[in-house]
Amino acid sequence: MKTVIVFVLALLMLAIPIAAAEDSVVITISDIGEAHVIEKINDIENIYDTNKLTKKRGNTWTFSYSINFEEKTDVRVLLPFNVETKSVSHNGRTSSEFGRLIVDWNIKGKKTLEVKYVNSGENYPIFIASFVAIVLILFGLAYLKKRPILRPKETKKKPKEKKEAKKEEKFTERQRDLIKTLPVKEKEIIDVLFKKNKITQKALARETTLPKSTLSRTLKKLKAKNIIEIDDYGTTKMIRLSDWFLEK
Repeated sequence: MKTVIVFVLALLMLAIPIAAAEDSVVITISDIGEAHVIEKINDIENIYDTNKLTKKRGNTWTFSYSINFEEKTDVRVLLPFNVETKSVSHNGRTSSEFGRLIVDWNIKGKKTLEVKYVNSGENYPIFIASFVAIVLILFGLAYLKKRPILRPKETKKKPKEKKEAKKEEKFTERQRDLIKTLPVKEKEIIDVLFKKNKITQKALARETTLPKSTLSRTLKKLKAKNIIEIDDYGTTKMIRLSDWFLEK
């Protein structure tokens, strides 16, 4: 019986150093991306510093560490202070000690362990800018809500018939009956002469839509009908409505 107990104790004593000799890797990353690596693989310890395990793109840091372990190995990565992880590969466990994030794996095989993280302080300006933008938008909406809406004044459109009726009011009944018998071109000239009283033929051409030749022929017809008078002042011709037409 004593022999068996001694044998079991001997096995336990042998098991302790074996457990203690388990492979492990500890990597500590500084805030500028430098890594301090301690590797204990197959009872061989390798310690070195490198900046090739991290790279930065924009605000995001990426840590990458390639492994090829035959047996399960503990890998621990201590990230810089005041950072937040965005992603962790291969189901790495994240914990925190004294304000520092730590990622642990117990893993074997050929893999690349990866952690993406950002500095917590770099998010503050974005947060503040977003907060200010939201506040300004809310104030703007509140101001627009209180401000009365200015609507354009509605202008009443009067039917064309009423306008024509007002035009005819300036003529007497006798003159209206006479104008009804005239062509459109002659009516246009009479309308201008009634407004201007007297006008040169050159100015009359500008006031009407008639070409010069058409205007000249139309004036001759109106003079023949005794509706207008044409007074010559040298090279200037003055056009006016005749006394006969203006009689009431």
